[in-house]
Amino acid sequence: MLKILVLEDDELFAGTLKDFLEEEEFNVTVVHTGEDAEDKAYEENFDLFILDINLPGISGFDVTKTIRENKKEKPILFLTSARDKETLLKSFEIGGDEFLTKPVDFDELLVRIHALLRRSKKSGKLKLFDGFTFDMTQSTLYKDEKIVEIGNKSATLLRLFLENSDKVVTKNMIEEELYSGQEYSEGSVRVYVTGINNAFGKKVITNVRGVGYKFEK
Repeated sequence: MLKILVLEDDELFAGTLKDFLEEEEFNVTVVHTGEDAEDKAYEENFDLFILDINLPGISGFDVTKTIRENKKEKPILFLTSARDKETLLKSFEIGGDEFLTKPVDFDELLVRIHALLRRSKKSGKLKLFDGFTFDMTQSTLYKDEKIVEIGNKSATLLRLFLENSDKVVTKNMIEEELYSGQEYSEGSVRVYVTGINNAFGKKVITNVRGVGYKFEK
């Protein structure tokens, strides 16, 4: 389940937003101060940040600078009542990815969230676990910044799993990605999956009988 950190000092609106996102099957953490947002961003690995801007003390802009300084490249969406051009421009200059003004249309918010998540999965480096990172652009796995050799097919397959980490990757999806119209080989796919699991030192990809495979974080 994808994790979202929400920074919003209006507790009523924050609760409504949390309920909406959880209905859409996101794992949502809500904080009401910039200080708490920085702490949570440091302690946990979130897939997306939704930040208010104008807050007492540490602002949403300050939180963004801290996130980017710690080399966390996950998408940031600003949700604010500010409407001036200066705030809009600054939000992108400091590392924001999207900007929505309140009152927010939740359907539009959901579309923006899914677009940001798709974009982040297709490019950049994904920080995984236990020191592992995967470069989505180069299809390269790293362990503590050192390349882990897993072979081109396994690397391509791992990228497909990471792009769809919240759902089952079907045999048809694998066939389209790996075989380009050639005959699907279940035996070969099992070899590639085993190679990925061996690289991580544990079983991260599980078989969903009769359907396909799923990446388990």
